[in-house]
Amino acid sequence: GCATRCVSGGIPPLLMITDSMGRVTHYLLADATGKAASALFADFAGRRVELTGEVIQDADLPVIRVQQTVVVW
Repeated sequence: GCATRCVSGGIPPLLMITDSMGRVTHYLLADATGKAASALFADFAGRRVELTGEVIQDADLPVIRVQQTVVVW
């Protein structure tokens, strides 16, 4: 609920990924033009998703420019 309200209110969404070694990485999610993807992800907060897109580095924050999203559950 909290994440949904934040993202719906315009806070940029963040994707948390845990790799097979247990390391956690966070990615800011942007749309294909590089703008915050809040509107695209308002309904997906807290759900497992698969994304395709381009990973870029913006200062010290990794960003995914999302091209496509699929909800896994």
